[in-house]
Amino acid sequence: MKNTIKYFMIVLGSFLTALGLDMFLIPFKMSVGGVSGIGTLLYFMFGIPVFFTVLLLNAVMFAVGFKYLDRKDLLNSMLSAFLLSVFLYMCENIPQMGSDRVLNALFGGAAMGCGIGIVVANGAATGGTDLLALMINKKFPHISIGNVILIADLVVIFATAVAFSDFSLVLYCTLALFVSVKVTDYIVDGMDYSKSVFIISDKHTEISKRILSLMNRGVTGILSKGMYSDSSGVMLMCVVKPREVAKLKNIVKNADKNAFIIISDVSQTLGEGFKENF
Repeated sequence: MKNTIKYFMIVLGSFLTALGLDMFLIPFKMSVGGVSGIGTLLYFMFGIPVFFTVLLLNAVMFAVGFKYLDRKDLLNSMLSAFLLSVFLYMCENIPQMGSDRVLNALFGGAAMGCGIGIVVANGAATGGTDLLALMINKKFPHISIGNVILIADLVVIFATAVAFSDFSLVLYCTLALFVSVKVTDYIVDGMDYSKSVFIISDKHTEISKRILSLMNRGVTGILSKGMYSDSSGVMLMCVVKPREVAKLKNIVKNADKNAFIIISDVSQTLGEGFKENF
């Protein structure tokens, strides 16, 4: 059942990525770089279908990067890359929603980011510059994967602008790329957001007992010292889900109205009560 859901999500992610390209970006000569960007460029210059270019370039990438990837991840990524090409073909005649380039850049980037995020979150990749970056990083570890992807995408974007003699495309494509990256990050990491809460109170023992019993959350006591008062004490640290923050604040308030609370975002939490897959 778990694998069935996983592969369904890979199919869904590949479809959303293709939809973002075919409906919002390709008709306006916009790309977010990578093999789809090269495909868009070749389509308008020579009439080569985007799905064919994406399929061919991804096949080359997988053939070259075969020895760099875990076999299971490789098979999942090959599936996603193949599905992307299939859906690009199926959706190439889908009608556009409007002619505003800014809106199409925003929605196209969001749809692509959502699709790529879903695929990546389920242990696969859509191919393209992700694989190129991985291969370069394996060969030259001091070069970060993120920098390779960014540089490769920007090169394709600028090449598109030069080929079409329309440098305003750089702005639209960069906007779509920025939205895509942010949405991808949110899908992969953002849904796992938590809140770390630090509590400074003289009634730390009472507060910790209430958190343990009423919220079933772990609490860590950290020895601390107030530099102004020169007094030692215990600062509590607790990680909770965003929806639990209000309840935690009420527990602290009812125990000590003078307590000092610090709340900050945590992008990912691994362990019991949260995401347990390392």
